Parts: sequence; C-alpha cells; structure tokens
Amino acid sequence: MAPLALALAAALAFLLPAAPPTGTSASVVFVVPAADDALSSFGRTSPEPSPPWRVVASHLASRLPGFDSRIRSSVVEADADGSLRDSDGAVRGADVLVALGVGAGAAGALREGS
Repeated sequence: MAPLALALAAALAFLLPAAPPTGTSASVVFVVPAADDALSSFGRTSPEPSPPWRVVASHLASRLPGFDSRIRSSVVEADADGSLRDSDGAVRGADVLVALGVGAGAAGALREGS
C-alpha cells in the first residue's frame, strides 16, 4: 500500500503550481504564418490532418484560458516578409510569445514588438 500512496503523491505533485502567482493576469500570444498553405504537422491521425498553423493556434488560444481565468490569449499572424498583423498591440503587451511555424524573418518584428 505504501508504494501506491507514494506513486499517487508523486502524481499529484504535478498538479500543484510550481510557484505562487506573480501577478493578477497573464497574456499569451501565439504568432503564426498568415499564409493559408502554412500547414502544421499536428493531427496526422485526426479527422483534419495537418491543419494550418492558424487553426492550431486558434484552438490553443481558445483552450488556454480554461486552465486559469487569469490567462488571456490571442493569435497574431506574421506575413512572409516577417511583418506582424498586430493592429491591437497584442505582441507588445504579451507576457509570453509562442511562435508556431514562422520563419526567422519574424524574429526582428517579434523583438521590436515585445
């Protein structure tokens, strides 16, 4: 019985926060290619294999606040030249930027925008 209790305690430790919250909210911005043909490698066995990065990021952005109501998330598109379609300034206000499928051309705009 002791090994089972120890295993259960170890598993529950993963559910606890690693550190106390440092603020009242957090903003996560997913940056994806604007091109419709920028396909991800996710979902190979799902009903929609290789969805566009925009679809992947939109799904993640919609699910993320469900983990903690203090988390806000959004999606910003990057054009082929690296410029960002960020009219509301989401990149500048982001606590976390997650770039999915964008090339090195977006790195400069992400540095400038954050």
